Amino acid sequence: LFRSDFTARNLASTAANSTAFIMDGGRLRLGTGETLPLMDGVYTLTGGVVEYVTGSAAKTIRSKSYQNIEVTGNNVSNSSGNITLNSNGTFTVKTGGIFTINDDAIVGPTGSQTVTVESGAIFKTGDIHGFNGGTGATATSVRSDVENIVLANGSIVEYSRGNPFANGDQTITHFSPAYRNLHISGSGNKTLQHNTATRVNENLEVLAGNTATLLVETGKVITVKQAVKVPSTIGGAKFQIEDNGQLIQIDDTNPSNLNSGENFYMERKADVTTNDYVYWSSPTDNYSVTLIPNSSLRYEWDPIKLNSNGTQGNWIAASSTMAKGKGYIVRVPPSATPSEITTNFKGTPRNGTVDVKILRGNRTTPDVNLTHFNDNWNLVGNPYPSAISALEFLKTNTDPLAMTNPKIVGSVWVWKHGIDLSSGNPDPFYYNFVNNYSSTDYIKFNATGPTPPEFDGFIGAGQGFMIGMADGGDGEISATSNPESLSGIYTPYENTIRFTNNMRFDDSEVHYDNTQFFRTANVENSVSASDEKHRIWLDIIKTSNGQTDTALIGYVSNATMGEDNLYDTFFTPRNEVSLYSLINTNSFIIQGRSLPFDTTDLVPLGMKIISAGNHTIAIRQVDGIFEGNQNIYLEDKQLNIIHDLKQSPYHFTAPTGINNTRFVLRYTTNALGNADFDYDNQVVVFSKNNTVTINSSIQNIAEVQVYDVLGRQLYQNTAVENQEHSFAKDIAQQTIIVKVKLQNGIWVTKKVLVK
Repeated sequence: LFRSDFTARNLASTAANSTAFIMDGGRLRLGTGETLPLMDGVYTLTGGVVEYVTGSAAKTIRSKSYQNIEVTGNNVSNSSGNITLNSNGTFTVKTGGIFTINDDAIVGPTGSQTVTVESGAIFKTGDIHGFNGGTGATATSVRSDVENIVLANGSIVEYSRGNPFANGDQTITHFSPAYRNLHISGSGNKTLQHNTATRVNENLEVLAGNTATLLVETGKVITVKQAVKVPSTIGGAKFQIEDNGQLIQIDDTNPSNLNSGENFYMERKADVTTNDYVYWSSPTDNYSVTLIPNSSLRYEWDPIKLNSNGTQGNWIAASSTMAKGKGYIVRVPPSATPSEITTNFKGTPRNGTVDVKILRGNRTTPDVNLTHFNDNWNLVGNPYPSAISALEFLKTNTDPLAMTNPKIVGSVWVWKHGIDLSSGNPDPFYYNFVNNYSSTDYIKFNATGPTPPEFDGFIGAGQGFMIGMADGGDGEISATSNPESLSGIYTPYENTIRFTNNMRFDDSEVHYDNTQFFRTANVENSVSASDEKHRIWLDIIKTSNGQTDTALIGYVSNATMGEDNLYDTFFTPRNEVSLYSLINTNSFIIQGRSLPFDTTDLVPLGMKIISAGNHTIAIRQVDGIFEGNQNIYLEDKQLNIIHDLKQSPYHFTAPTGINNTRFVLRYTTNALGNADFDYDNQVVVFSKNNTVTINSSIQNIAEVQVYDVLGRQLYQNTAVENQEHSFAKDIAQQTIIVKVKLQNGIWVTKKVLVK
């Protein structure tokens, strides 16, 4: 019976005995290298503390029921069997103490218990199921019936399963709110239990001298507030992130506590096809571009390198270590079939503020095939082993509250690899090739949204992308020392853009999606409650070869009817069919317009036609109010037609050239002097016995066009001149679209089921 402090080696005559142990106060300090206490009878402990102190030999805690245990020694573990805590019992690993438990558990079957790991203490779990929260067949080192676990600032939980176990694999359990410091040792793979919620509020360290792998599997996320440290020994322990997994770091690492080590790996897979290029950026230090699988064609973009057209901007061969925040393009091996290639970046994971120098030439005037931004392009890249928000990147480098003039044009251009070269794509202006990439392979994105719409706004880890340096941005200086300056004829300018950790997570420190590197996918473009958006994506399609361009018009919070750097993306002239909207006389592939939405708004559209012939303008996607009953019309001023785009695509013929006056996007039919008349209800179309009949109750019918739902023309009559028109045609049972032009030029569109 103990009621006062006592230090003892053995209170029983032998290790195999039935001596009872009763304790209601005091402290029993045990320090010898045995299973302790040696008493192996009935334990009745209602108070006091059993303390395991430092000694020269390892000691184990006997599998019994305890009231309070403290571990101050640095070589303490459990014996075979669970450690049971009585009601209101405690188990504390004190500062400097190290406790190890493998396939058994600390349990609390009755009442409430608390396990505490103090600052400077280490709790080593060798349990295959991890540290906390499990029970039954998946019991963890601290079983779920222990109600309270306290990890103090500076405490360490170490996943240490290894020798003597043949399989060192472990599950890293989700601990809420967060581990303080997480260490990895032993052998095997240490994988995350929770897809996204594993968090370390101080440092994460993969320890040297072992072979364990911290494995973040595909799609999973681990968040670390401070530093990440890994070994550098070849073949030793490592930290591996599989494709689409992420490492999020919150703080800029303190100069005295930086990320360190080389055995960090991040896998990225890219969908590719033969002759494809992929835009890369390294998420790790000291990774050479030559290690990316390819056909030896690796390039970086030099914005001020002289090119064959006498201006600046050209590709140059790349063969060195990939710089922070810089983008590179690498062509896939020539033997590749439509598939994917894998790069496993290796090195110290990048973190914190990254400043990147950007450059531009001095071109200031556009022409028909060039804008004054053509020598402003810079190929940069996501520097982190996690996705970043493209919008936060743009805000940081265009912030009107922090700078008088933005450093960059408020848009990013992301290359869609995985798309074939085609002889149907036109040559660049200054070159002549048999096969070409399409300029529409770039996704454009700004605060209004993306076009085409399949980009979610998050730039994946390892992804390179294009930006445009703004002329005269805050911080711009002349880079006259550059050899390309040619005695001032082509004076280059430089500025600095910035990446920060705040681009890696939202205001609640929730990560972003990392699945788009960049692969084409169907993406729902979400709109936050605080950012009102109502958007229309319009396609123009060249009928002969399907060549398509997509323009975005959106009604967005904070946008104006004028030119807005963050909401309007300029149209880049190119030798392909193109559609864009206009602000005054300037062309934009993305245009943000002001709220509240006004149904009388008119948006002038422009187009570039490469070869004369049949074309189509159609809705590709809508959101906001346009998903409801709000009509969308296309006005053809040349033919005096207002067409309902929600009912069907608009088909037209056009000559080669640029036309900025023919089409207007509008939301009412109040034009042509017919503001108050409902023509739609005055035209009736029906089908019977494979005969389609059209009746107009007010005017003669001038023309009839019929299409299937894919836009293929089935019938046309351009000289009806009657209020009724019927035609018989062998059409399989399907829904058709009937476009009726009245004598006054108004078009009415109907959908009819042919029976």
